[in-house]
Amino acid sequence: MTAMAKARPSGENATAVDRVVDVLTETVPGTNLPAHEITSVVTACLGLLTDDRATTNRLETIQRLAARWACAGMTYEFAQRLVHTVFRVHVSGRDRPDTQRLIEAVHSATSAVSAGFADTAGYHRDQGGPGELARALFAERGVAEIGHRHGLPVPQRCVVLAVSAGPGELGPVSPAELHQWITRLCRRPVPAVLGGHGGTMLVPEPGVLGEIGAVVEDSTLAVVSLAAAREEIVAARRQAHELLEVVNTVYGTPGMYPFADYALEHQLTRSGPGRDRLADLIAPVAAHPDLLVTLRTHLRSGLHRGVTARTLYIHANTVDHRLKRIAELTGLDILDSATMWQLDAALVVHDFLHPDQAVRGWRPVRRRPVRGRTHRAAAHLAEPADIPA
Repeated sequence: MTAMAKARPSGENATAVDRVVDVLTETVPGTNLPAHEITSVVTACLGLLTDDRATTNRLETIQRLAARWACAGMTYEFAQRLVHTVFRVHVSGRDRPDTQRLIEAVHSATSAVSAGFADTAGYHRDQGGPGELARALFAERGVAEIGHRHGLPVPQRCVVLAVSAGPGELGPVSPAELHQWITRLCRRPVPAVLGGHGGTMLVPEPGVLGEIGAVVEDSTLAVVSLAAAREEIVAARRQAHELLEVVNTVYGTPGMYPFADYALEHQLTRSGPGRDRLADLIAPVAAHPDLLVTLRTHLRSGLHRGVTARTLYIHANTVDHRLKRIAELTGLDILDSATMWQLDAALVVHDFLHPDQAVRGWRPVRRRPVRGRTHRAAAHLAEPADIPA
């Protein structure tokens, strides 16, 4: 496993999380999980030992990650071992939690893993040949044999779709229903590995992306699309899911996210000196909630101080005062639009590393949702007679 970047959890748990992530990097070989997923599961597990207020959210995080791992082909035993190792490494440190609380936390976490794998079980049974082919392409072995066995063409080029249903109840279109509809739209099998909360599809017909996007925009799904040749599928799948995690964490808005349009967000959130520099830039501002909300609102208003003032129900002079304070803390000329992109980028990094402080439910105004035959496509998808029981 390559060296894993840590996502800088906030609060007293940060040191413990960093230590466990470091140990996992060396003691749990055989997984190619993205760095942020390792950090997320460690943060969620250790959070069960320290605070009851966010228990539900933490268990949902573990369950959602487990479902994603199941879709990616991880075994149930390995996922449970990973969670057990988190707690084992933690209790080997200096701060040992209360025994009863530890037992309850381990039980809750492992139950969440079981629930996540259960989410994927039914659909895996029904996917048959296309599911096997997708898993073979992801594993880069047995592709030709499985394709021949099921009479399925092996795609030489495709569009990788990373799909997420998001937290909470499923909307009017589930990942499985979307897959069934895309299969009919393409008039050929669409390799996919999906569970109840999402997964990956390999669409062999790039020309149908407009119609797919129209359906997705009317759903509660978030979908990242990235074109790839056959030999690029594994890397494209990883990158697409990395970006899916970013848009769910930072924006939290359903819709179609072409990778080319959001490549900057993907690059900004990868571990490295650039991300660290941007995180350090925004940190003094983030320490003042009033300044952070003003900066966020000002950026989303298109740098229009009047709109910022009206949105926050404050006087325009107050906006000016706060912007001046932000300039002092960051060393940037806040009135120069040419430097504001640095703060915009820093805010993306901050929200990704500190999802508890992110304000979701929007997308950057520079993007445009995929539109077109939205109502016709959505109606076609929702038509009961068109979806076999």
